[in-house]
Amino acid sequence: MTWRKVASVTTGGKPHFYRMYTTDGQWLASVIWNRAVRAYGVEVRKRLDNGIVTGTLVGYVGTVQSGKKLAESSLFQSSR
Repeated sequence: MTWRKVASVTTGGKPHFYRMYTTDGQWLASVIWNRAVRAYGVEVRKRLDNGIVTGTLVGYVGTVQSGKKLAESSLFQSSR
């Protein structure tokens, strides 16, 4: 799993957001600044019962590093 720093194209936010991908390029998680909440939103991959892959918000944090930790721990817990 690797984190990628991506340039943001929205105005008024932070200049970058972060995405985690598997080694074969599948999206696993995102850490993105939310202007309305004034915190980083953490979203992780979720597979629905019908097989559709979507994201689910797991929380808001104050820093990118804490967002990455929350995403990784959420993914680890959901894979048990």
